Amino acid sequence: MPAPPPRAIHGILTLLLLGLFACGDSPTGTGDPTGPVPTTVTPDPATVSLSQLGSTQQVTATVADQDGTPMANASVTWTSSAPAVATVSAAGLITAIADGTATVTATAGSAKGTVAVTVQQAAAAITFSSDSVTLGGPGATATLSATVTDGGGAAIASPSLAWSSAAEGIATVTTAGVVTAVAAGTTTVALEATAGGQTVTDTLVISVNPALQVLSTSLLTGVVTEAYADTLTATGGDGTYTWAVVVDSLPAGLSLAPDGTITGTPTTAGTVDFTVEVTSGDGQTAQQALAITVYGSLMVATTSLPNAVQ
Repeated sequence: MPAPPPRAIHGILTLLLLGLFACGDSPTGTGDPTGPVPTTVTPDPATVSLSQLGSTQQVTATVADQDGTPMANASVTWTSSAPAVATVSAAGLITAIADGTATVTATAGSAKGTVAVTVQQAAAAITFSSDSVTLGGPGATATLSATVTDGGGAAIASPSLAWSSAAEGIATVTTAGVVTAVAAGTTTVALEATAGGQTVTDTLVISVNPALQVLSTSLLTGVVTEAYADTLTATGGDGTYTWAVVVDSLPAGLSLAPDGTITGTPTTAGTVDFTVEVTSGDGQTAQQALAITVYGSLMVATTSLPNAVQ
């Protein structure tokens, strides 16, 4: 049988190749003339919880193609749904900005993967507005304040607070932090703060000064034209006192110094009533009604005597 001519052989080969392409096979045998395409993005970790503002968490993303084969050099873009809560860098570094939730998305081509981010500050420390509080006697009040911070030192806006007094016979405290003096002495007030599932406790020293009172109930008498001096006394408060006459006035010629001394030279005889007030350094005040009696000068009326009779 004679061999087919070369042109016929070429035609047969062409038909065979067209048949192969029609069946979806390429000459190289790869099965996909377009190459790998990003199909899935898997972030790690898929959930992030941050307990202090400014803290960070690095997230990575694995990109796989349509065959499930990892694409090591695939380009990934990172975005945050709530930058006011958490930001994310181009390299996938998440940073806590404020309490709340956000979704961080990693995108490669048309494929996406997400990370659920929660920022919830956890209580780590308490700082009182003052190192201690002194109350000016029973009945005096003060409003305590404190700042609760997370582990990074950022203030927590709305922690749960619970106040308590170690000795309510000395000072009581309300749930709002208002402390009231009951009796002289020293005690501590405790503050328990809770946030982000963490509870911290700290204490503040509370001192209650004794009630202020005037000890002087009577004063020395004076004599017209003779130098006068007396001193008012008090007890309680913080021990520092300032005096003033608040009702009427002292006898003419006398004056009261802030330290409680009354001095001068009276010029008019008689009894004068007046009221003094003492103020202690802790803000307490006390008053006392007093009087000073000034006598006229003693004079010898006899200027001569009769002669003696033997």
